[in-house]
Amino acid sequence: MRTVDAATGAGAVVQEAYAAGHAVRVVTGGRDKASTLAAFATDLALPSWFGGNLDALVDALRALADAQGRVLELVWVPAATLAREHPRAYAAVLDALATVEGERTDLQVTVVGSGRARPTTARTATS
Repeated sequence: MRTVDAATGAGAVVQEAYAAGHAVRVVTGGRDKASTLAAFATDLALPSWFGGNLDALVDALRALADAQGRVLELVWVPAATLAREHPRAYAAVLDALATVEGERTDLQVTVVGSGRARPTTARTATS
C-alpha cells in the first residue's frame, strides 16, 4: 500500500495510474466507519450483497475486477476526520485494504492525505 500526502493530491495519483495503463477507482471521504463503508459501496458500485461491514468490504474488494483485465488502482481519499476522531476505524479500513492488496497481484492501493498516513511499504511477491 502506498500513501501520499494531501499536497500530492488524488489527481496526480490518478494521472500516474492511467499513464501506467491501470483502471482507476477513487473512493472519497467518510467521517466515521459507517459513512466510510458507504463511500466504498457507492464509489465502487459494490454489489447489493455488500453488508456494510469490514468483512464484507474485504469480500467485495476480492471480487472487484476490471472488465478489460487491467491492474486496478484503488485510490482512497479518506476524510481527515476519520483518522483523527476514529483512529481505530481508520486503521481497520487500512488493514482491510492491505489484506486484499496482499492477496491480489492485480490490485494496488494508494491512500491520499489522511493526516495519519502509514509509511509506504514495498509489496512482496506471494507464491
